Amino acid sequence: MKKCFSILFVILILSNNVFSKDTNPEYIKKFYKKFSIKSTVETNKLTYSLTPISLGKYSSTELKNAKINSLAYVPFTTSLSLSFWLISLSHTFQFTDTYFNKNNRKETTFRNYELSYYGKVFCLESYYQDYKKLYYGTGTNSNVANSTLNNNLAYFQLGLKTFFIFNGSKYSYNAAFNQSQFQIKPAGSFMLLTSFDYNQLKDNGGYITSIDSSNIANYGVYSNLIGLNRNTQVNFNLLPGYGYTLVYKSIYLALAQYIGVGLQVQNYKQLSNSNSGSGFCLASRSKCALGYNGKKIYTGVYFNSDISNSKTKNRFSTFQNRYNTGILLGFRIIKEKQKK
Repeated sequence: MKKCFSILFVILILSNNVFSKDTNPEYIKKFYKKFSIKSTVETNKLTYSLTPISLGKYSSTELKNAKINSLAYVPFTTSLSLSFWLISLSHTFQFTDTYFNKNNRKETTFRNYELSYYGKVFCLESYYQDYKKLYYGTGTNSNVANSTLNNNLAYFQLGLKTFFIFNGSKYSYNAAFNQSQFQIKPAGSFMLLTSFDYNQLKDNGGYITSIDSSNIANYGVYSNLIGLNRNTQVNFNLLPGYGYTLVYKSIYLALAQYIGVGLQVQNYKQLSNSNSGSGFCLASRSKCALGYNGKKIYTGVYFNSDISNSKTKNRFSTFQNRYNTGILLGFRIIKEKQKK
């Protein structure tokens, strides 16, 4: 797997130089300082829902009320990102329970690592995230406040996203969401995103059983989920999208939206039995950023959301939403030597 990531990374960099046109200096400006350091403070949210499928036995309202939601509680984290040229490496640090946790609620343990490359035509994002000690509840109005902590319930994902930008000579995805370039004039571009990810929700104790024991009346609606202790998904998604950046001097507002479908292989373990299946999934990605992109200092606020929805035949449907909101502050620290 590591070799595949390395080979793809090299191919994208070479392709970016061979096939892309030069950036239009009237629209995109390069900074002389190639090195920069950036820090963020953000909230990280996760909603992972399983809705039972019981054909012909229960109404849609009953099935929605039986939906099982796994929720992360991560009040605030901070990240440190180092950028050189078009490459960025980021690591997230979690605040201790004494900071920002006014409710004294047990926090979900969260880790996040990202490695990105933002070229003119091709971009790449690789990542690993994991959440441990999730909350769970049932129904359509579940939230952390009315849910129960499960110390054994965990979720992780790793993946790779690649972007093809059709108007890379005038529109800089880098300037919009990594601030390593400067967008001089407003511009937009159609884009094509391919996404490969592997994710897993697991609980060795079989957390569905504990829900049933507290509500025997609804035992039947969970008949296809009893003893579920692991659900693994491998997704390959193709998402067309569009991004646009408005600018006024050094102030920018960047938006990007992708919607598409994908192929999914799903494996789920119930008690001692392991089953698998394949099908289609719907996916979307939203990004928004507003800030100041100066020669030495850049700052802003941002929002990101990744949503996927899939269904396992005669078992359950799955809904995932991973999103974060935060503020950033960055400094350009080392100036590139000018050629004589």
